[in-house]
Amino acid sequence: MAKNWENIAKENLTPEEIDECRDWADEKVLEMNLKALRKFVGLTQKDLEKASKIAQGELSKIERRKDHLVSTLRRYVKAMGGELEITARFGDTSIVLK
Repeated sequence: MAKNWENIAKENLTPEEIDECRDWADEKVLEMNLKALRKFVGLTQKDLEKASKIAQGELSKIERRKDHLVSTLRRYVKAMGGELEITARFGDTSIVLK
C-alpha cells in the first residue's frame, strides 16, 4: 500500500500534533480563486461593483477566468481594500515586481 500523508501522520504523530500541522499549513498556504477571495473578505459582487466601478456581469466573468491581466487583478484587489503584490522567486531570493 502506498504511503500518503494520512497514513504517515497516523503512524508517527499524535492527534494533537496532526491538528497543529494542519493549523500551521492553513496559516502558511492560503490559495484561492477570485470568487473565494471576495467571499473571504465578506463582499458580494454588488459590493465590489460599487467599489470598483466594474459592472456586476463583468465581475462575474473576471471571477470565472483562468488567466488575468495584472491591471485587472490590481483593480479587483484594490476595490476590496487590498494591495496586489507579485513576487518572483529564484531559489532563496524573492523579488517583488513593481
